[in-house]
Amino acid sequence: MIVSTLVVVQQLYYMQNKDIGLNKDHILLVNMNQTANEKFETLKTELLKSSNVKA
Repeated sequence: MIVSTLVVVQQLYYMQNKDIGLNKDHILLVNMNQTANEKFETLKTELLKSSNVKA
C-alpha cells in the first residue's frame, strides 16, 4: 500500500510538471452558448484573420 501511494504521488508530480510543448499562458478559453455554437465557423474565421491568433 505504501509503495502504491508513492508511485501515485510520483506520477501526479510528473503530470503536473511535465513540459507539454505549449505555453498555457497563451490559451484563450471561451464558453459558448447555443447561438455562438451555431456561428462557430464564422467566429473561428474572424479570429484567424487576426495576426495575434496563431491557431
